[in-house]
Amino acid sequence: MPRSGAGTFTWPAGTYAVPNTPVGSVPHNAALDDLQADLNAPRPVSAGGTGATSPASAFEALSPMTARGDLVTRDATTSKRLPIGAAGTILASDGTDVLWKAATAGATEDAAGTLEIATEAENAARASAVLAVTPKYNPLPPNHLSGCWLSNGTDAVNDIDIYPGKARDSTDAVNMILAAALTKRLDAAWAVGSDQGGLDTGSIANTTYHVWLIKRADTGVVDALLSASATAPTMPTNYTHKRRVGSIIRSAGSILAFAQNGDEFLLDTPVADSDTNPGTASVVKVCTVPLGIPVNAMVTIMARNNNASTQYLLVSAFTQANMVPSINLYDIAFGQDQGANGSIWRALRTSTAGAIRYRLDASSASTVITVLTQGWVDMRGRLL
Repeated sequence: MPRSGAGTFTWPAGTYAVPNTPVGSVPHNAALDDLQADLNAPRPVSAGGTGATSPASAFEALSPMTARGDLVTRDATTSKRLPIGAAGTILASDGTDVLWKAATAGATEDAAGTLEIATEAENAARASAVLAVTPKYNPLPPNHLSGCWLSNGTDAVNDIDIYPGKARDSTDAVNMILAAALTKRLDAAWAVGSDQGGLDTGSIANTTYHVWLIKRADTGVVDALLSASATAPTMPTNYTHKRRVGSIIRSAGSILAFAQNGDEFLLDTPVADSDTNPGTASVVKVCTVPLGIPVNAMVTIMARNNNASTQYLLVSAFTQANMVPSINLYDIAFGQDQGANGSIWRALRTSTAGAIRYRLDASSASTVITVLTQGWVDMRGRLL
């Protein structure tokens, strides 16, 4: 080969021609063979190559790394080797160079501008918080609400449990993420955290309470609030975002027991309300549902009459026309001609006062109408 051990290329003796002398084929061809061999051989580092025949070996030939865990970095002028740091240290910057630093409890930026890299566990813990405070870049779908189900707490008289979930706020501008379940108390003024008071203002009473998810814009903290207002709860200091996630009923000194499945709320014990000889004018019937919001009341309506003649009953929502029932327009036909009793199950939209309406074509002393409230469906601000 024409290269020396130092990688220097030289022509073999006899290669150069002498003026006015014929060129010999043997030295000439030997020079060409040497040149061909050199061009096909790996170029040494000293000649601008790597001396290698594969990408991996070429990288190793040029890399300044010499030990496991080494990193390649650069100082003011050249690339250099950065040995692996001690156990538990993290890669950081002092504003000029990359260096290893002792790990701290969280990822922070100090006065010198050093940015510490959060651990995998810290990143996982902050995942929901990042989603919650950066809605501009990763908003939930419009009017979104998932999870945030309600149930009677351990203290069924006063407590409500709110399960984890995600929602857009009432203005559809901010993500609100409840990462862990909360228990809030109706019998105590609101305080942040689980097993704390939940009442926004006033004293506990027998009424409807609306459960609000609330959020601080400055810290991203999400909590829950209980309010008699369906539209404007009294917000705690620094909490600016809200979303109603459900409503409950307190009656006779206790929260009515219920079970939620999505938007459906079923009362553990349905509530019956009966009218005797209600007459033929329309009757307004307030169901045992949350007040202050329209819901779809799930009701069983039962009619009884021992008269021989048939009576007709029509049930309607207040958004519908108040029509007179007849043989061609009714929900229940009852009386001895039809069987003394009749019943029907309906889901009817209530007014904000919890009312639906029924009407008879005829009424007598033996006419009894019973409305049995089974529960309600509450869309909780979601879009269909």
